[in-house]
Amino acid sequence: MITWVIILGSLFILALVIASVKSYKKDRTLDEYMLAGLNIGPTIGVLTFAAALFSAFIFMGMPDMFRTHGIGAWIFLAISDGAMVFFIIWFGYPLR
Repeated sequence: MITWVIILGSLFILALVIASVKSYKKDRTLDEYMLAGLNIGPTIGVLTFAAALFSAFIFMGMPDMFRTHGIGAWIFLAISDGAMVFFIIWFGYPLR
């Protein structure tokens, strides 16, 4: 059991080193780093926005919302998340 963990951990570290060396050799500017070279598609854009939004909401907003409205407020999360994805994709294409 421990052998597999060591092997997989070593492969993971090796993959990280290879990716780091490969990306270090590329010449990039600060704008390309901060804006991902303006090459991210709508799927990655939605996932990035959702990760940032849900990170803040889970730690700050969700506990108080459930304390105030009860656990039945999950339906609000499902509807608002679906609407958020729809509107980001809908308005994301014209903004590119």
